[in-house]
Amino acid sequence: MLFQRSCAINPPYNPTVLSGSLRAFNMEFTFFPAVSSISAPPVIRATLEMPVRDAAKRMEEYHATVLLIEADTEKYIFSVEDLLQYVRDDGDILKPLAAALIKPLVCIPEYMPIVSVMEVLENQQVKYIGVSDRQNNIVKILSDLDILYAIDPHVLFESKHVGDLISNTNAVTFTADWILDDVLCHLKQLRDAIIIVEAGVPVGIFTGKDLCRIISSGESTSNPLSFYMTSPVMTIEISTSIHDALLLLKTSRINRVVIVDKNRQFVKVLSRSELVGFAYGVWMTLVKKHGSELREMIGMLEAKAIGFDQTTVMDPLTGLGNRNLLHNKISEEIKRIRRYHSAPFSLALIEIDFFKNNLETWSHRLCDEILKAVTATLSESIRTTDDLVRWDGDAFAILLPNTTVTGAGEFASRVRSTITQAPVLDDIKLTISMGMAQFSPHEKDSEFFERTGQALFRAKDMGQNQVVVDLG
Repeated sequence: MLFQRSCAINPPYNPTVLSGSLRAFNMEFTFFPAVSSISAPPVIRATLEMPVRDAAKRMEEYHATVLLIEADTEKYIFSVEDLLQYVRDDGDILKPLAAALIKPLVCIPEYMPIVSVMEVLENQQVKYIGVSDRQNNIVKILSDLDILYAIDPHVLFESKHVGDLISNTNAVTFTADWILDDVLCHLKQLRDAIIIVEAGVPVGIFTGKDLCRIISSGESTSNPLSFYMTSPVMTIEISTSIHDALLLLKTSRINRVVIVDKNRQFVKVLSRSELVGFAYGVWMTLVKKHGSELREMIGMLEAKAIGFDQTTVMDPLTGLGNRNLLHNKISEEIKRIRRYHSAPFSLALIEIDFFKNNLETWSHRLCDEILKAVTATLSESIRTTDDLVRWDGDAFAILLPNTTVTGAGEFASRVRSTITQAPVLDDIKLTISMGMAQFSPHEKDSEFFERTGQALFRAKDMGQNQVVVDLG
């Protein structure tokens, strides 16, 4: 047969994942978690050389509805629906899967939001979708029902009943004395089922999984339905809420619900596909209808986040900016250099020598006063264009715009001498170690911080009270 290439989503998604719960429209939703959060059965694999009958046995053994087939870099699936179609077309179950209806597997990255996956299912017209990790390995295969459970919009369905989804079409039913061979044509997809009814009351059910079991065991299909059917059949009344119908599907691990009226008379079979379609329609209608409200709420959250950032860039003890402010300032400097090819900047990391060793000797109040005194001395030593921040504990950082590493080294020597010449507080004398580096336009900011930090470590290792300049 001619195989199609396994397809990925094109164009690739680059979703923004919104975290947290928003209270809106008198209902609570967790918006768009990633598809990696959906639990799924283990991936069951097959090969192109495996006979169809063995594939059916594997489905039966692992209670699987789909098998993954990997051939070189291509990925395919063989589902229960494909098995049903093959048998209906009088296919030879002893032939390899390569002769059957193998389909390419649509794949998505594991970080894709669930709501986007619903769109993929609809646009690609598929029931199964592969989830790949960063190494392009298939880690799970999800069905449309798995997606429905993950979205779990049950709050939308508490006031809706299964009767609201029932169309005027009549379901095809059979009595128990019908021969299975004569009714197999009605099993076209996994969602299909043969309902066995006596005097209007459903007494049994025969599904695609039952046919899979028969094929794998080599049983004959020439017996009446009573020989194969599952009985009694699980039913729900037409007044049952969609929420409860979903719960039944999930807890009982079934793919359809048989609906009866108050007199226990058969009404219809409601498949998972109908529930998926309804869920997707309601969900997307909600999102579209309230899109403006959602955008407004997101804007409010972003505004609050900005306000929060402003309160977290200052160190309350010294009144200096903290490392958050320093990162912001350095980002601005990097943009300036790369945009205008202007003069470089340098960074100094400073640590008070032996400060941690004296923590048990000094009181908490004295430690605070020493840090304030060092702050005052450093503040007097810098230019108005420099930025002094408290990096962490007994460590400080100074951003020196328009300063080469040579100028930064000279500056560091002056600062070190100033600190060591006189007591910073009463009779307490201190020394400091400093590491210096000049930013290179070709490096990442993380690499720049790493270089500067290593220079400080070398200064400490050299006996402290030292200045080490990284020349890049």
